[in-house]
Amino acid sequence: MITLTGNRTGYLDRIITFFRPENRRTRKILVYGDSNSARDFPGRQPDWPSLLQKRAGSCLEIINQSTDGRTTGLDSGQLNGKEYFKKMIRKYSEVDCVVIMLGTNDFKKEYGNVTAEDSVSNIEDMIKFVKTNYRQIKPVLVTPPPLNPSEAMVEDAPEKVAGVAVLIRQLGERQKVKVVDLGSRIKPARHLAGDGVHLNGAGRKLVSAYLHRQLSLALNQ
Repeated sequence: MITLTGNRTGYLDRIITFFRPENRRTRKILVYGDSNSARDFPGRQPDWPSLLQKRAGSCLEIINQSTDGRTTGLDSGQLNGKEYFKKMIRKYSEVDCVVIMLGTNDFKKEYGNVTAEDSVSNIEDMIKFVKTNYRQIKPVLVTPPPLNPSEAMVEDAPEKVAGVAVLIRQLGERQKVKVVDLGSRIKPARHLAGDGVHLNGAGRKLVSAYLHRQLSLALNQ
């Protein structure tokens, strides 16, 4: 049984029993994302995976392998999400769960006319790689945060990112993978920084709280 408590805003304060009694071991979670999940850098508040670690305590071990500028499958090295993903899964094959939150960077002008379908096809390839080769790892997809149309750096990026979110929900149903949809949670004017793309402090706090609850449910299924 999972016992939850909430606050006046409706968001989770804490999880009293994160795991069923028979499963009280530390779960390892690999976070694989872009700058909206990346580790701290000067002048920025803690990333949401760090906040999630603080919330969960010893129940979870968060391994954050997110990188600024990462795409779903464009560019090279760490920025090519699909190819580098294989390396990370092989390295961290002992994890219980991998959280994938990608899609925003695909729509930079430098990558040309990339479609939402292109991005989600790359994400599906990651899911298939895990399900085929590492069946003990549970994939969880997180939709990229919606962008602020008035501030976003690329003109049509907000519409394309919204399209990615729709297709990720469909992908989750098709591949029977849990999807955590941030679309109804993130309010661009309240939860994004001035660039209209990156989560601000309130946004990172919200994501950590929401993922805390959703991962507890996913890991107990």
